[in-house]
Parts: sequence; structure tokens; C-alpha cells
Amino acid sequence: AGATKVVRLTKMLSPDNRLEDDDEFEDLVEDVIEEARTFGNLVKVVIPRPSPGSNPAVAGVGKAFLEYACLDSSSHCRRSMDRRWFAGRRIAAGFYPEE
Repeated sequence: AGATKVVRLTKMLSPDNRLEDDDEFEDLVEDVIEEARTFGNLVKVVIPRPSPGSNPAVAGVGKAFLEYACLDSSSHCRRSMDRRWFAGRRIAAGFYPEE
């Protein structure tokens, strides 16, 4: 799998992060967007979260998906974010299929 314009950040959050708390979730999204924009033109950010009362281990929870306008930006993000620390956890960054 080659480079794509979408970067997936994994191991970013543990299931015990309170993603169902709207204020905490908004703070998290703002932090991620602020950092992600330093690598280039950010098109879209998706951070899956569990719905109230559901299993926090639902697919995608704990990950962030960052879509950039070009491959240069996504490549720069992947290189810079891989193995970086966030909230006491080491992030893994990789490319994700665009479709």
C-alpha cells in the first residue's frame, strides 16, 4: 500500500478516554486539528467515538483519520506523527485508503 492523502493515527486514545463527554471530545478534536494543520492543507478530520451507552471498543474508536489536499502534506504528517507521544501514548501513523 503506497502513500495516500489520508493518514490514520492509531494508539492515540485508550478506551478509558472519555470520548462520550462532548466538551472533552471537542477539546481533543481542536488539538488534533491544530497539530494536523501544521503539515499542510487539511481537508477533513474524522475521530470516531462511541455513541452513549455503547461499547467503547467499537471499530475506529481511539483512531483519527486526517485527509489532506495533497500527498506532500499527508506524507509530512505521517513521518512527523509516527511514534510521537500524545496524552501519554505513542501514536502509530500510517496511510489509509482514500475511498
